[in-house]
Amino acid sequence: MYNTLSGEVTHFTASCVGIGMLDEIPGIIKSTVQVEGHFKLVCYTDGLSELKDENGNDIGTGEIIRYISNNEPVEKNLREMLKYLGIPDANPNLFDDVSIIAADLR
Repeated sequence: MYNTLSGEVTHFTASCVGIGMLDEIPGIIKSTVQVEGHFKLVCYTDGLSELKDENGNDIGTGEIIRYISNNEPVEKNLREMLKYLGIPDANPNLFDDVSIIAADLR
């Protein structure tokens, strides 16, 4: 999550098994966060963070943070990032599915 006011990035630690991976979800760990002002929430699958760069290394979260660290709408940020990364059509290093859910929170 990106706080447009402070420039702070928060990585959530709560998680659960991906929907559709198992017949039954074994448990969900919930957490809450209070937001005031404009925040950007970006949730994504490992197909994005494990995308390989030109040296064969995972891109991690660096590209996501680089593209959302501004006051523009998160939809615009992600469209630009996906275009830069060549997703879905132009990246030969794309080996896994990429799913992203994002929202501007105000």
